[in-house]
This record gives sequence, C-alpha cells and structure tokens, in this order.
Amino acid sequence: MDSNIHMSNSSYYKLLDFSRTKLMVSLFANAFWKFRPVIILKSVTNIFKSEIPLFSSFSIHSGVFTWDHKWIFIISYFRIHRTNAIASIALLKVIFKEPSGKTIKPEVLFETSGFFKNESIEEKEETENKRQSRMKLVEQIFPNELFDETFARDFLNDLKAKSNNNVAAKL
Repeated sequence: MDSNIHMSNSSYYKLLDFSRTKLMVSLFANAFWKFRPVIILKSVTNIFKSEIPLFSSFSIHSGVFTWDHKWIFIISYFRIHRTNAIASIALLKVIFKEPSGKTIKPEVLFETSGFFKNESIEEKEETENKRQSRMKLVEQIFPNELFDETFARDFLNDLKAKSNNNVAAKL
C-alpha cells in the first residue's frame, strides 16, 4: 500500500516475479528437469492503467508473447475482479541459461517441453507469422543490445571520469 491507499507500484514487480516463475515452471517443466536452467530477467516495461484499490481482489494473467533466437518475451496483465478492468500491462524479457552459463535457445525449450510437435505445416506457419509480427512490436519497446552496451559503457566511463576528478556524478 502507498500513500494513496492503493497497491504500490513496487508491489506489481514483486508479484510479476511470482507469476513469471509459475508460468516458466509450468510451461517448461521438462526443460527444467533436463537443463536445470537459471532464468534471468533482463528488463520489464510496465504500463499502469488504473489503480488497484486497497483490499480489491485481482488476478495476474501471464503468457509467452513472442521469442527470438535468445530471449523469451512474457506479457502479463493485472485484472481487477470487481470491474474486470485491466490495471496494468507488463512486458518482460527473460533468458534461460544452463548452470555453465550457456544460453538455452527458446526453440530448444519449446521442443524439450513438447510444444509445436503435432502442428500441421499451416499451424507452424501461423505460429511463425504471429511470432514475427509480435517481435516487430517488441523491437519498438525494448532497445537493441547494442544500445544497451553503448549506454552502459558511456555511463560507466562518464562516472569514472567524474570520480577521478572528484566531481559528483549527475544521473
């Protein structure tokens, strides 16, 4: 609860962790047994649409939105039961790693867990078209990795230069 007497923004992120973990374990149970992966959350984009009033019942719905050669993108939304309103929509970017640190490709996770194996050619094409269409949306929301690396390097260099000159860093 925050000063406005509704669920605080930080509570959404904590609950998203639980929802994401539950989804990943339920979808990829076979992959968990085979690879013993670590799931790493890279980033979250969350849009708050309306408050969740104190003592209101709500639910979180999560699913795989799309994926690329490395990342899985999960979409989650918070729904208030009384009004059926969507209070928040979040897009999460996750990666699966083996204990050795090697990335497990999403296709391997899906295959290991039995997804898509009984699909017809038409169903596979439809799935791939939907995946590509959704990736175009995701690419507009999340910056590319080159931007992430450049920003981090420039920020750290700037911070280091300012600390060497005993000048407070401005964020």
